[in-house]
Amino acid sequence: MNKRILVTGFLSLFSLVAQAQNWLPQQPNPQTKIRVLGCKYDGAQLKECTTITPESKDWTLQVMPDTKLGGEQYIFEAKRPMKDVGVAVAFDQYNWSSDNYVMIPAVVYNGNRQRIVNREYATGLDKSDFYRKDLALTSNPIPQLSPEFGAKSRLEVNVSNTTTPAITYFDRTQQMGTFLFTDQGIDWKGDIKDHALIVEESPDRSIASFVISAPGVRELKPEFIGFSPSPDRGVSVNTGDKIVIRVAKKEFPINNIPSFLSHFMSERKKYTEQETPRNLMPMSEVFDRMVRNIDERYHKSSAGEYYCPENADWISYGWIGGLMNTYPMLALGDTEHLQRVKNTFDFGLMNGFGQSGYYYDVLGADGKILYRDGAKLNPGIGLTRKNADILYWMIKQFMLLKEQGKANVIAPEWEKQVQNLANAFVKTWKEEGTWGNYLDIESGKIS
Repeated sequence: MNKRILVTGFLSLFSLVAQAQNWLPQQPNPQTKIRVLGCKYDGAQLKECTTITPESKDWTLQVMPDTKLGGEQYIFEAKRPMKDVGVAVAFDQYNWSSDNYVMIPAVVYNGNRQRIVNREYATGLDKSDFYRKDLALTSNPIPQLSPEFGAKSRLEVNVSNTTTPAITYFDRTQQMGTFLFTDQGIDWKGDIKDHALIVEESPDRSIASFVISAPGVRELKPEFIGFSPSPDRGVSVNTGDKIVIRVAKKEFPINNIPSFLSHFMSERKKYTEQETPRNLMPMSEVFDRMVRNIDERYHKSSAGEYYCPENADWISYGWIGGLMNTYPMLALGDTEHLQRVKNTFDFGLMNGFGQSGYYYDVLGADGKILYRDGAKLNPGIGLTRKNADILYWMIKQFMLLKEQGKANVIAPEWEKQVQNLANAFVKTWKEEGTWGNYLDIESGKIS
């Protein structure tokens, strides 16, 4: 009994300690909008996070105007040798709401507050989720702020996960937008260590903390699908070692998300370094190699001739492949490649479509439908994206032919098929009010 009480007490204490290690203010104070933090880690786990004051035993802090970003630079200097440590700057937003829009370029949009399911790559949805046009936005595990009120809500990425080193958010109630621009990271003894960009909400969603930490330490590393154990770690410092975090905070009135995103696009280049390209290979060599790679995948069969987008003898439509890899070959402008593109259009456009006008995902070398990935488990469906790729790139290729003075090459039957595809998109939108991720290729309905 005593052992059981001891174990229970230990687990309860551990739970409280673990729960306490977060990025939120320990003593909420709406008058304090910025906190500078000293951090200690146990591996990739945040072990301790304390506000740095003049009395702090670990770090001194100097805040100075930053000419690089136009904001402030926070200069942290170690007072003593330490291991597995880091620093951070936290921007606290009070009177917060989970209705607010959070965006980190390329990795987080609207806080990624979508429904999460665990599915292997390209297996499609669970059968119970098909043919539901009201299905909530769904993805595999990704960094997200929780859509469940009261649940732990924290997302962690580093700058390498983004296209611009920034955290941004739009407060719908206040009609205010905020951009927090920063650097890629720190040059730590010859090694570039990315900043982490962290957002955490209180359980009642009344407070949100936006954190830029150095070095960036994520508890989990986002992968192509899901997460893996994080390789991120704190650093060892000696007395006098310095870490600098630069942040430019920009606030502005705004009344909707499209305007917010448009404003970001106009501002982002002002706060990121203008880098010159590293010319590792002449573009002429890149061009020659790509032409060779695509030409090597030109396939001839009894059913037709065509460019294969993969290391197989089928056409996988769209998805950076079928009826898209023909564009650069068409741009070459010579007779041989023009004929090969025409052959590909004859084979790819005139086969593989359903009664609705949409196309199935894959067309086999025999000219018949081939079911792969999600369609293998659920025959009859096709990806919306693949059809969108076909439509977009065929129109581009028709435009290119016209610019080349070869409009007469465009076969009427090609145009008819592309028009049918466009009509299918319009019909689905009018009848379903959405396109979804998958389509029923024969009926044109959301699948």
